[in-house]
Amino acid sequence: MAREEYRYLIDNSAGLVRIIEKTIHYKPWYATGVVSERFRDCPLEHDRRMIKLYQTDAPKWDTWRRKKQGLARYKYVRFENRWWLFASSGERSLMEERNQVHHIRDVPIKFEGYSISLKQGGYERRSREERIRVNREWDAYKEAKARGKQAAKPPRAKRHQRQVASVRIERGALKGLELEAITLARKGKRHQVATWFFQLEFSPYRPVYEQQKTILRKVNKVLGARSIVKLPTSIIRWKRENTPAYVAIETATESEFDQPIVRR
Repeated sequence: MAREEYRYLIDNSAGLVRIIEKTIHYKPWYATGVVSERFRDCPLEHDRRMIKLYQTDAPKWDTWRRKKQGLARYKYVRFENRWWLFASSGERSLMEERNQVHHIRDVPIKFEGYSISLKQGGYERRSREERIRVNREWDAYKEAKARGKQAAKPPRAKRHQRQVASVRIERGALKGLELEAITLARKGKRHQVATWFFQLEFSPYRPVYEQQKTILRKVNKVLGARSIVKLPTSIIRWKRENTPAYVAIETATESEFDQPIVRR
């Protein structure tokens, strides 16, 4: 028995990035492709065949049974004419026979300037007593260096062993943004540069935010050389908008080749 509604169609890039970022934690293998010319007039039929083949709409008890049997569980999503198929750990021969499969850690997903992958997590949080002890060690280290004495640096915190999702601006797109911003800072006015940062359409995930701060530091150097007041970091968006990712699909008739009606 399948679920009544399986959500897979996405109509905005920000929603797609958010869905991929949440999916790759438990389904890190993926394949991607474009809807073929055969189904270009009716991509809904392509979706039905993919969902039926990989049973992505199976209920949770069937999913649990596949996990116990050592079989992979799949997730299918589509944005415009491009689709992604994600798989969990387990037997993936069905997927590997028909697609070129990658692991998100080895081959990041690149989409509209984004680069999405899995990276090693940050540092473990220390207790209050450990933080006080480390701060004292750092004070002693700085005092010794000020006196010209040799001293060992306090040890760093332990790194997390788990993998976490990393959403950042792709390297090529980042170089293009840096060149555009620096060129504008050399010739444009201060408010024009600020407007450029406001209009960046990338969702401000933490790596994206840090990359934009790096661009801002380079821009401020150019503005400072022109004796223009530097821009504050507050011009960079830091809060992500919670836009809906999925859209519901309804068909007017039972015909397989009717155009889908998208309802928001």
